[in-house]
This record gives sequence, C-alpha cells and structure tokens, in this order.
Amino acid sequence: MKRFLITLAVVALLAYGSFKGGSWLLADSRFAMARDAVAPAGVLRRGAISTAITGELILKQVYYQPHEFIQPFHAERLRYITDSSLTLITSLVSPDTLPGQWQLRAEGLGIALDEAMAKNWVTLRTLNAATLFAPVCGRGDRPYLGMDDMAKMGVTALEGDAILSQAPDKLHFELNTSAAGSLELDWPGARLDPTRPLALPETTAEPLAVVVRDAGLMRKLSAYCARESGMDLADWTAAVTDAFDRTLATWGYRPSSQMRALLRRWLRDGGMLEVRLQPQAPMLGLPVHDDENAASDESTLDVRYNQSRVPGLYLTALTPAPADQPVAASPENEPSGTPAWHSGQVTESQRWLGRQVRVTLSNGKTLEGRLTDVSEKRLTIARSMKGGEVTYPIVLDVIERFEVWRRPSDVGRPLPAPDADSAELP
Repeated sequence: MKRFLITLAVVALLAYGSFKGGSWLLADSRFAMARDAVAPAGVLRRGAISTAITGELILKQVYYQPHEFIQPFHAERLRYITDSSLTLITSLVSPDTLPGQWQLRAEGLGIALDEAMAKNWVTLRTLNAATLFAPVCGRGDRPYLGMDDMAKMGVTALEGDAILSQAPDKLHFELNTSAAGSLELDWPGARLDPTRPLALPETTAEPLAVVVRDAGLMRKLSAYCARESGMDLADWTAAVTDAFDRTLATWGYRPSSQMRALLRRWLRDGGMLEVRLQPQAPMLGLPVHDDENAASDESTLDVRYNQSRVPGLYLTALTPAPADQPVAASPENEPSGTPAWHSGQVTESQRWLGRQVRVTLSNGKTLEGRLTDVSEKRLTIARSMKGGEVTYPIVLDVIERFEVWRRPSDVGRPLPAPDADSAELP
C-alpha cells in the first residue's frame, strides 16, 4: 500500500510538472507568435508566465508600445481562464479551435497621456472627410481637441479593466475606466477565432448591442472646449454638429434632425447610450432613405438614451448637385465691370451675406459657397445639394484669406436668418 501511494504521488508530481512545463512552453511560443504578428505596428513584451491546474494562464506585466506613441499600453495581468487544465492545453496547441466557453481578463489596463505622445486626435492640418467627431477645442493654428487638452482637463491617464468572454450563445466585451466611463458589447451567436478576427461578423446574423456610459466626461469636455474656443455651450455644440453634417455630406448623406438633436444632447450632457447595430449591413444597419419625407418611425436605428427610446434616427441620401456658380448680374441692375474674385476683410464679411465667397484656411484648404451667416466668432458657408443644403461653419481665427465673387463696386445684400433646428428629444 505504501509503495502504491508513493508511486501515485510520483505520477501526480510528474503529471503536474509536465502540465506546468508544457503549458509554459506553449504559452511562451504563442506569445512569441503574437509579438511577431504586431511587430510592424509596435513592440509587445511581457513579464512572468504562470499557470493553474484549474485551467488558468496568467501573463504578468504585459506592455505594448506602438511605434507612433512614446507611452506604452500596459496591463498588470492578463488572465486566460478555461474550465480545466486539459482545455487550456488544447486551446494553446490549437488557437483556432477555442473551447465553447472561455474568458480573457485584463487587470490594471491603462496608458499614460502625454501631450507629446502622438499626433493630436484631430488637427487642422490632418482633418479630412473621414473625421466624424472633430470637436472644436481652441483657437489659432490648432483649434481641435488634442492630448494636451485632456491633461488640462485633469485626465492624465486612462486606466481600468477589460473582460472578453466567449459563451456558447454569445460574445461579450466590457471596458471599465474611471476617467472615461465604460463600454459594453453583447453579440449573440458570435464566435471569435483569434487566427481570423476579421471574420467575426460572418459567424452570426444577430445585431450587436452596444452600451456606452461616459461617467461625466462629456460634460467636462464640452465645458472646457467651449471655453477654449471662445464660444458659449450652445454655439460650441452647434459647431461640432455642423462638422458632423459636413463629413456625412462628403459621403453623400444627411443626418435626420433627431440624429442632430441626439448628438447635441450627448455632447452637452453625456449619459448612457444603448445602440443595436448590424455590423454585416451597410452603414452598420443605420437606415438610409432617398426621401426624408418617406421615412417612418419603423425604419429608424434602435437607440435608447438614458433608457428612453429615441425615434427618427436615419440618414437621407444626397446626390451632389453641380457646384454653385456665381450668377452674373444684368447691366440694368448691376454696376459695370467684369465679375471676379476680389479679396476682402473677414471683419467686414457681414456686408456680403448672400453672396458667393471663397475662404482659404490656415492649412491651405479652400472652401467656396454662399455666405449665409456671420457672427463674432464664425461664419457659415452653404453649398447646394440635391435634397437640400449643406452648411460649413468656420471659426474666424483659422481663415487666412476671404474673397467675394463680385463686380468691382458691388455691395452685399443681407439674407433672412436661417430657420433654427427645432428637433427635440423625448
């Protein structure tokens, strides 16, 4: 009996040692493969590796340093949790055949924010049509939100925890931070293959449920950016919403009035947003109508704001019309001379309301259209599109040159003030 117990103990020790050694080697090999895969974009490194007989793998002090950043992303611990040691070994041997249920936890996840750590999120010199969220946050050469603005608001680091869990019936992700709120994703039927992550939408036809909570960040950001831009809060939210409209217009769409109203409310107050998206569908399932008048309450994006449903969220397709052409005046009612572009003073732009103007920005870009509004801080240019007009609010501080299409002795003709957007959220 004693010999049997000794033999059993030796076998158990050998099995435990084989498990610990084998799992360590497999984990180290998989980490090396991951390090090679991300090498073109950054450097991945780790501290110690440990495993538990219950089926858990732990990587300590994991760092990822993108080439374009001076600060690394870090995690104190990455925990891969399965239901048994055999399942753990099997998934390390064949990552493309993960078990039906597992969990990946990132504890102590974060990155320190530094104003010189990277290019600003959105700058005047790199702003392009792909930028949907470009909050004005200053004046002069860099009027858009940057990393240094986050530090000035007291957000010097983004820290929190993340969970990615695969269940037989869905994939779930959570990211919780103290400074920027939380993000939750629930995707019924989805199954993740680490070797083919881009194929994830192909694994299910179910909608993706997204829940965003801002933890007060938007109130802080909007108050700060409005102050730095020299605007009141209403003007600031209008400027950001107009920039959103302008970007969508370059893609050929116009947002509904309720979508504009929701964006303004979110910018001003923050809160909780719940959205159901269709990643497999064009525009993530956001309804697109050829005629705004044909839209119905049923054909709208499924969104809840602070647990109240928001109707009327859709896009209207726009077909660009020919660019506005200045209309030559007749000799009977206009002064003599040939119409041409004439330089003017931005401070005197009020007199050219209703006329065709052209502005050159400090980044060298030009914008041409009809001048529809002028205030102390910005002017608005409109361009005609089939189905309506697209307006472009421009902060005066970024205008390098202002020109008017006119005859030498023309004078401006004022236009009626445009109607206010009257959309209201429930």
